[in-house]
Amino acid sequence: MKPTTTIFIGAPLSGDEAHVLQALCRDLEGTGALILANFNTPKRQIDFVVINPSYAALLELKNFPRLIFGEQNGIWTYENFAGNRIRHAGENPWQQTKDAKFALSDEMSKYQKRMADIPLPAGKGYFTQIAAFVCIYPAIHPQSQVTSGDHKVAVRSYKEIEPPGTSVESVDDRY
Repeated sequence: MKPTTTIFIGAPLSGDEAHVLQALCRDLEGTGALILANFNTPKRQIDFVVINPSYAALLELKNFPRLIFGEQNGIWTYENFAGNRIRHAGENPWQQTKDAKFALSDEMSKYQKRMADIPLPAGKGYFTQIAAFVCIYPAIHPQSQVTSGDHKVAVRSYKEIEPPGTSVESVDDRY
C-alpha cells in the first residue's frame, strides 16, 4: 500500500490556493508527504509547507499571469492586461517569503524548547533545513525580469520547484 498524503488546513482555501493544493496532492501522490496549508504564525501567514522524511519546503504563492519585474529588494511590478506596469500592492515577495521562512523556524524552535524529545536543528536554526520558494502559479511569464533568488529563497514557477525527496541540507548550509 502506497503512503498517503496528509493535509492540515488552517483556514479555507479558494482560487489559486485551492488549485495549488490540488496540484500538490496530485504531484505528491504516494509519497507520504505532509502538507500544511494556509496557517498563521504570530509573525506571518504561510501559504504552504510541504514535508516528507528528507525534504521540507515553504511555498509563498503568487499569481502574476503576465510579465513581472522584481529583485530581492525593492518593489515588484507587473504588466496589466493593457500593457502598463503596475506596482505590486503587497510587500516584496522575496522578502515576504524569507520572513515567513524565519518565522516558521522561530516557531519550530519555540516548540522544540517545550518538547524535549524534538531534535535540535542540524544547523544554526531550523531555517537551514527548509527550502523556501516564491511560487508563481501557474508559471512565470518567459519575458519576465525577476530575480531567481538565492540559497535563502528561490523564485520559481510551480512546475520548477525542486521535487520533494531532494535534500535541502546542502542548499541552505551557507547561512
